[in-house]
Amino acid sequence: MASIGKIALSLASGTQEATLALANINFDFSMVKLTAPTEYQGLGASLSHKRKRQAEDGSTHVTARKLGALFADDLPSTPNLARAYGLRVSEIAENPKLNPHGGKSDGPLADLVGADGTSIWAAATSGKGAMAVHLLACMLARIWPGPEATAIWSELVVSRKGVLQRRLQESEFPITTIAAAQIEVARDNLAEWDASARSWLRTADTAKRRQQTQLMLIIDNIQSVMPAKNGVYDSVMEAWKNAMSVVDKLISGIAQDVQSTETLLGISAWHLYPDMFVLGRESTHVKQDDELIKPGGLMTVGSHHTYTKEDCGLSWSMPLAQLLYYGKPVVSTRSVDSKSPRVPFDRLLSAAVGSLMNTWGLSLSDPERIAVFMVSLCDCLDSDRQRKLPWITTLAQCARSFLVSSGNERSEQARYIALGRRRYGSFLAPGVPFSGSAISSPPLFGLTDLDTFLKLLEPEERIAKLRDIAKTNDFGVDMTNAFIRYPRSPEASFYEYATLFPHPTSDGHGSLHRRWIEVQVLVHKYGANSNAVQELHIYQAVDRSIDVILCTGEACGFLNSHAIEASISRPEWQVSSNVVFWDESPYSLDAAGLGALAKARYAYRTNRAAEWRFLEVKLNLGALKHSFDGRLYSSFLGNSEAQIYQPVDKWKNVNYSITPEAVIENLVSQKIQAAALENHMHRLCTQQGELSRSLNCLYLASRLYSSLSGSEIDLSVLSIPLWKSPWGLVLPSTGWTIKHSFACIAMFETGVLDMHLHHFDEVVAMSAGNTLYVSEVLLCDPSTRSSPHRIRALVGNVGKPGLALLLLPKNPMRREPDLETWQMVNHAEFDGIFQDNFRGTSLHLSLTGYEQALNIGQHGGRDKEVYYLEAVVAALHDGSWVADLDIWNVSRKPDDVQRKWIQHLPLICSHSDAEQADFSYLAKLTSIDNWYEFLDRPQNAMIVRAKGNWTARLAFATAAANMQQPLVVGSEKICWALRVELFLLCLAAYQSAWKWQSYAAAVIASDFGRNKFQSYVAPFLNVVPWVIIIQNSINTPKLALNDPISLWCQHTTINVTAQTDPPPTPSSALTIPSPLSPRAEPPASRPAQTHNTELSAPTSLQTGPHGKPSKKRHTSSRTSASASSHDNGIEDEPVV
Repeated sequence: MASIGKIALSLASGTQEATLALANINFDFSMVKLTAPTEYQGLGASLSHKRKRQAEDGSTHVTARKLGALFADDLPSTPNLARAYGLRVSEIAENPKLNPHGGKSDGPLADLVGADGTSIWAAATSGKGAMAVHLLACMLARIWPGPEATAIWSELVVSRKGVLQRRLQESEFPITTIAAAQIEVARDNLAEWDASARSWLRTADTAKRRQQTQLMLIIDNIQSVMPAKNGVYDSVMEAWKNAMSVVDKLISGIAQDVQSTETLLGISAWHLYPDMFVLGRESTHVKQDDELIKPGGLMTVGSHHTYTKEDCGLSWSMPLAQLLYYGKPVVSTRSVDSKSPRVPFDRLLSAAVGSLMNTWGLSLSDPERIAVFMVSLCDCLDSDRQRKLPWITTLAQCARSFLVSSGNERSEQARYIALGRRRYGSFLAPGVPFSGSAISSPPLFGLTDLDTFLKLLEPEERIAKLRDIAKTNDFGVDMTNAFIRYPRSPEASFYEYATLFPHPTSDGHGSLHRRWIEVQVLVHKYGANSNAVQELHIYQAVDRSIDVILCTGEACGFLNSHAIEASISRPEWQVSSNVVFWDESPYSLDAAGLGALAKARYAYRTNRAAEWRFLEVKLNLGALKHSFDGRLYSSFLGNSEAQIYQPVDKWKNVNYSITPEAVIENLVSQKIQAAALENHMHRLCTQQGELSRSLNCLYLASRLYSSLSGSEIDLSVLSIPLWKSPWGLVLPSTGWTIKHSFACIAMFETGVLDMHLHHFDEVVAMSAGNTLYVSEVLLCDPSTRSSPHRIRALVGNVGKPGLALLLLPKNPMRREPDLETWQMVNHAEFDGIFQDNFRGTSLHLSLTGYEQALNIGQHGGRDKEVYYLEAVVAALHDGSWVADLDIWNVSRKPDDVQRKWIQHLPLICSHSDAEQADFSYLAKLTSIDNWYEFLDRPQNAMIVRAKGNWTARLAFATAAANMQQPLVVGSEKICWALRVELFLLCLAAYQSAWKWQSYAAAVIASDFGRNKFQSYVAPFLNVVPWVIIIQNSINTPKLALNDPISLWCQHTTINVTAQTDPPPTPSSALTIPSPLSPRAEPPASRPAQTHNTELSAPTSLQTGPHGKPSKKRHTSSRTSASASSHDNGIEDEPVV
């Protein structure tokens, strides 16, 4: 074997003997850890302990060392770039909003919280070439999706090793070439390397949003293609080296005329922003004011590059031979532009509005008018109706945001609307190719349909609209003698008539509109004499005519209904329901005699005669023959609410739709009947099932993401038909659950995964990019009644690529009592003092190593896009392991066995202060002041003193439930007497379940009292080891029975502080298993762990004041009970 002295030479002889000797040397890349440059120290100080340890000693450090050694010999020296990049990443990492530190509120995920700068720190501590390799990772992650970037990395490693192997055949070569040629990098490590860089890009993009957006707009205008080379290796190496060299010069203050596009990709991935001079039709000087670029570092770019057919921005195409297990290389093309795939959810809403416009096929392309329509539509519905159609509110909120915006923000929103309209017409409904006229759903939700539109208007508005349509449109026929027919009221069988155009007055002075009121015929006598007229029942018609005249100012006469009805039955015309005949005089005369009756009627109604002159002018029309007399008319335009009738000899078939502007105008002026609009929208939802479901999905997703502050979505989701999403089908029997939330997030987070709900049955958290989506049951006090679908978004990840779904083991282990700890067990009697003796208790989540890929319908790929990860939540005290916890399965489902028995106690406490404070009713209580006392539990009821420590309370509550041990979770203010009544109800439940006749029958039959409680309940408490946990919380708790039958109770609580403490909102919870059910046998000892457990900083073990439990009984403190009512978040719960 070669000696160490021989390998110290920079060059070695290429003889076969020397080569073979040196090849046998074992290079351990995990042995070397260098001090990071000063510029990167800010990043190192801001990383979480777990990430920093992974970067310095874990697999990420080994990957950085290997990749650096593999490529270092061929990389240019770029000291300015390395220094500036270190300052930039430190600047971003030191921002607490972008890189928060995990704290107590993050519970077991505190170690995973924070920006993922693992690969950067690993590169900074790994020596030559490693930081350049990280920069390449950022370039590839900027343009290529995860699996494709990993495929490129895999091919680079293989090709690079081939290059180095060929160099070993030369006469002379560097010693480092031998080591590099032996390097093996696992594909999983390459995927994690890419995932870390990809996560960092998301954080940095948020930090530099303004400069990044400006740069992307410039890239849009340039529209260029990366130069094609012989293969992946040559293409990537040239782009990588050129980009680093040019940016290094720009940082040093040397101006560069950039003709290639890799530099733009580089600065977009490294977040370094030189000032730019963009050449084009109008040359533009763009100032970015980046202090890390020295003066003079101006980059000149032109817009004369190769244009693509549709995509704008920068595109790169390569054949990927390492993407699939089998087949020819897959030619993939990706692009970078201002339409970033990662956008806030409101940008998706803007694109959805554009997609909706596509399905309508409107000629109206002005997004502002569409926004006005959305807002006006919502405003026409009151709050109750909006709740029935919540998606309208979602669209209206997006529209309002657009209307109040200005400048760049207005332009940005308009761009996303145009994108949705141009490319993603099938996002909300089955679409058609965009043509401006073809439609797949009724425009403006069907409101442009004349029939629909007229139904929404008030009666007088319908007449005005038909007159306006006739006036402003040329239908190619003479409509002078057309009239409008409409029902007197929705329930009436009589009609009224109105002129379509003004008619000349009888005196020849001008023209005016006229109305006719049908008069009901009582006795069918015909003639012009007044006796026949008097036989008509006219009073209702007279009242109506007066109202019409006063309201509209139009002349109003009367029409014998027989003049219409008698003629309809004539067989020679073969008339139908939409054909009428206006008979000749005298039946259609404005009877002069009716004027006198109208005058009398008006005087009777108003007892005023001053206005009669106006009415007389309008009513006294004489017996002139109408121009309508003796003609047959057919329906021409309109609906049953109001129709235009045209003489049949001048009739033609026409199709007419209301213009979008007319619809918007009526909505803005709110000349719409809200009830009719609501009914129409419900009918539309029934008829347009796909569109309705998509809009509901959009509302549900918007509501979910409004609670996930800072979360972004992948814009590629626009390619998935939203109406097909499994999570969008919310069943009334179950409602929206946490499975729906996770499935929705998975779809919008990845942009490609539309997964079924059953994939999320056991999922407690998800890791994707730089975000952890966590169920609230892991992050809140056990007494908190969080919504069943609540998810919290945390900055951080588990350090894995793709979408990782976290599961918890169903049979967690715990520490068993042993002889080494028995002296720590005191089991002192409870003295009435509440305190926190578990400050050293902490929860930590770590991976067990179990992974299982999910079948998402795509086969043949080398990389996992979505998979399960098993993670364990461990409870530690002062750094020592106590138990693993199955938090999820204890509290997740409302229909679990443990929650089938539910009781709600009255929240108003009527007990006296003495009864509230007297806990002696419960016989002897044992204080639990350390974990050993809990694990080696007493035989009577015990109280865990963890006041105000939600982490410890969650750990104890879960551990007790996992052990099937009775549990009471108390809050700061507890009424012990009410707690006693709770136990009585518990016994009633046991009587129903296990027929405990001797206890329950006596309890149910007896009145509450000290003696009887001690007779029946105290023995029960002494037999069953109840656990009581005290908190300092204002949240309403859950009370549960953790065994085959469960009991949840909600009730008031007792005060555990001094009299001066303000009373919080009361709440508590109870868990009681059957004393008859066997306990699960615990393992003798915890097996060797296959996962890493993070230890908290050690603190002193609290066992009570001055190190031991206090024996003083607290009897002087007397408090008043307070109560409040809380929704328990459970529907249709059975009551015992």
